[in-house]
This record gives sequence, structure tokens and C-alpha cells, in this order.
Amino acid sequence: INLEKDVDIPSEIPVLFAHRRTDKQDIYFLTNQSDKNINFIAKFRVNNKQPQIFDATSGAIRNLSNFTQSGNITSLSLQFVPSESYFIVFSDEKNANNKGENFPTPVLLSTIESPWKVSFEKGKRGPSNPVTFNSLTDWSTNSNDSIKYFSGTATYSNKFNVAKIEEGEQILLDLGNLGNMAKIKVNGKYVGGLWTAPWRINVSQFIVKGQNSIEIEVVNLWVNRMIGDSKLPLNERKTWAANNFINPTDPLKPSGLLSPVKLLKIKY
Repeated sequence: INLEKDVDIPSEIPVLFAHRRTDKQDIYFLTNQSDKNINFIAKFRVNNKQPQIFDATSGAIRNLSNFTQSGNITSLSLQFVPSESYFIVFSDEKNANNKGENFPTPVLLSTIESPWKVSFEKGKRGPSNPVTFNSLTDWSTNSNDSIKYFSGTATYSNKFNVAKIEEGEQILLDLGNLGNMAKIKVNGKYVGGLWTAPWRINVSQFIVKGQNSIEIEVVNLWVNRMIGDSKLPLNERKTWAANNFINPTDPLKPSGLLSPVKLLKIKY
């Protein structure tokens, strides 16, 4: 019937979509169904409207400036991290200048390389006193069983310096990778939480020029403690499940901060 596709995505790209329309907006939800980073050009059957990205994990909304429109089609360069999803919203007002990148690459400002003080949650059989991590390593590979089999919340504390803050730039805290969820405070103020790739959060409103303090609360899965307890005599186990599927030989799950923590700058 000579009608273009609602969304034309290359056949090899594992992205699914849903579309609904309001009086003034076309709203597309797109989701990466793979565990890989992907980049591609998507073609939407929309014209004369401004594309924006709505990120539901952070609440951020911004214009996408790099797009082309031809006839009834808007072509847009998109980028996804593993399992990422977001909304592309086309509004009535077209005000982007078609310059720049939709997903600019952040620039490394610094890496926090000083030792981290890590305090483990009381009552969960972790270390009773704070532990110093000279480098960030997986709890499940630690030689100390109270860390290796720990399940609960641990708080990482450190300090970092920012030499200058340039107007128009946004500063991102990049945790790299972690197991499994985190809450971040900068200079004693709560910034937000992370539970999915790309493990980055905007800290622009919380940092100051000079020295800054940082606290990262990380909570891991319960399974590591259950695996650890399964190795103990029955009368010494403090965790249990009604349907006991845990075995002493099961592999432990990566836990804690697993990569160097970095500060990045980006300008949209």
C-alpha cells in the first residue's frame, strides 16, 4: 500500500519498539534486547517534529540535534548500552540545529586512585571494622570469608579533587561495573541510585572546585551468603530457603565495586 514502516530498524539490530500518539507528540519506546553495545540509524515515520530522548532511569530529557528529515521520514542516529531502553519523543517544536552528536563520547577527567575505606553493614557477619581496599576488587574473590560470602550493604568512602568546572559541561561519575545496586552521596548530599549499565550518574550539581567527598553504598545479592552457609554444618547455618536450591559448589556472584571509579565530562 506504499506506506513506509512506522519504525525502520536494520534487521540485524536487536531492538524492539512500541509507539503511541497524543495530540501533539509521537512517543516511541525502544529497548535493546541484547547484552551488547549497539549503534545504528533508525527511521521513524514522522516529519517536521523535534526528536527528544527521555531517559526513565534518570529522568533526564534532552533534544537530539543530529537528524535528517526527508518526506515523511526522520532518520536518527541512536546508541544503546546492553539491555538499555529509553523513549524517543517527537514534539511539535523543531528547534535543534542539526549539529553535534546525539551521543557524544565523554572525556575522562580523572580516576579515583586513592584507597577506599569500606564499612560493612552490621549484623550481616561482615568485617566488624572498616576495611581498606587499595584497589577495587570483587568481594567473592577475597581471601577473608567474612567478605567473600558477605551479603548486604557496604559503604565505600573516599575523596577526590576537581581542578575546574567549565560552563555548559556536565560531570558524570562512572562506576564502571558493580554487583549489584548502588546509592551515591557527594559532599554529604544524596545524588541518586544506579542499578543498570552504563553505571553513570550526573553529579554536576553536587561537586565543588577543589576537594570533594564521596560515599557509595553497594548492596549485592543474598545468594553468596547462602552458598557460604551451605558449606557449614547444619546447626551453624543462619540462612535458609523453603526450597533449598543452593549447593556448596555453586559459583559466587560478583559483588561490590568491580572497576575503577572515574569522573567524566560531557557536553551535549
